[in-house]
Amino acid sequence: MTTPDTNWLEMWYLALASAAGVVVAVSDVASAKAALYRARHQSGDPILAGLQLRTSPDHPKEQLWIVKGAQNGPQS
Repeated sequence: MTTPDTNWLEMWYLALASAAGVVVAVSDVASAKAALYRARHQSGDPILAGLQLRTSPDHPKEQLWIVKGAQNGPQS
């Protein structure tokens, strides 16, 4: 569960380092989404653009997923 001192940017990098992504348990999905998007934007790190933020279909009020998405640009 996230806390007021949660390092939101760290969540993005944990997802990046994982095989498919991470599940983030939250108490307020809307606030957590806003904080995650703000942290990613403020980081200015273009590699984080390959990650997507999703609301859990099974636990939409309690979990967010940060998942690896399709790569941009030509595929080799």
